[in-house]
Amino acid sequence: MMNLVEIKKSTIREIRETERLVSQTENLIKSIREGGEKVHLIWDFDGVLTSPRDDDVFFMLNGKTEKYYEYEMRMIKTPLENGPWAELFDSCGRLQESQDIVTARSTVAALRVFSWLSARDNRLSSVQWMLFIGHQSKIGSYGIILDHFRGAKDTHIVCVDDSPRHCSDFRDAANARPDMAKRCRDICSPKIRTYDASEITEEINAVMSFSGRTRKITVRKPQGDGDSGRVIRVTRNFEKMITDRFRT
Repeated sequence: MMNLVEIKKSTIREIRETERLVSQTENLIKSIREGGEKVHLIWDFDGVLTSPRDDDVFFMLNGKTEKYYEYEMRMIKTPLENGPWAELFDSCGRLQESQDIVTARSTVAALRVFSWLSARDNRLSSVQWMLFIGHQSKIGSYGIILDHFRGAKDTHIVCVDDSPRHCSDFRDAANARPDMAKRCRDICSPKIRTYDASEITEEINAVMSFSGRTRKITVRKPQGDGDSGRVIRVTRNFEKMITDRFRT
């Protein structure tokens, strides 16, 4: 289990190293495309396409799903922060041919995946599959995707995840299909954090203690140029909001 000491703001060096990794991946895709072949990307969500903030919240709530889902319901109107790979995700059609999302989110937490996608200029339609952990394990999801591309001999599959274990699961799924292993590769992304443990603690306390309807809360004030601070919108009427939206 993660402890508070491990949740610390990323250094400039760590950010730059991750930016180089993204750039190297872009160059890899370009090289494959220039050779007349295609690329399909499998994305993790938290820590890759978006910030690892919600993953850290889950761990700081000691993995208690009931409390975590309550947090997610209250944060439903707060946009997720982009992660280091979001720009490459938006390149679908220009670089990679197609893409999927395989995430540990499920139930109410999965709704925030759709919200993030819906705000990205048609990128919702660029995703073939969104496979959630409530459906099956990640290695099972990888297997479904790999089997789909088994006959596409000109397509390379690249999986980007921030978990070494999940990257290993992808390799195992690829190696179980020897005809595909040579055109599959995994990339383990570092976790890039714009916050530390104290900010996460403050945010959890503010969100979970709020007893009103909907309001904005400033968790962290701007600190210099390029820092917009951290403002969240908390809601207590999630069920009513969903009911009203889908009522005919």
